[in-house]
Amino acid sequence: MTFADMLDERGMRQSQIARAAGLTRQRVNEWVRGVRDPRLMALGTAR
Repeated sequence: MTFADMLDERGMRQSQIARAAGLTRQRVNEWVRGVRDPRLMALGTAR
């Protein structure tokens, strides 16, 4: 395994981690937006 292969492998792993982190961040943002949305809060308290 050459040094370039090692760098490439690490780069792919980091991009996978970044992609996964981006997905979870997007979900958290959607959830936070939903929690702050007064209509959804009204639905939650009505239950």
